[in-house]
Amino acid sequence: ARRLIFHGTLNIATDCDDYASNILELIEKEPLLENVAGPRCYAERPKDRSLTRYEMRGMHLGHPVRDILARRL
Repeated sequence: ARRLIFHGTLNIATDCDDYASNILELIEKEPLLENVAGPRCYAERPKDRSLTRYEMRGMHLGHPVRDILARRL
């Protein structure tokens, strides 16, 4: 969190539910970060974020892709 500039953002996308849940938990425990989507909520996929081959593979396998957007306070 300290590496981000003031009001800088961290965008994470994953198709692994356990990983996404752990990331949300860590973000909400970190006093320098806020979850932009709200507590325990995933963000909408940013329109300017390209799909990765891993994301496309996960979608092909039927895995929901979770976006997490945190902002540096």
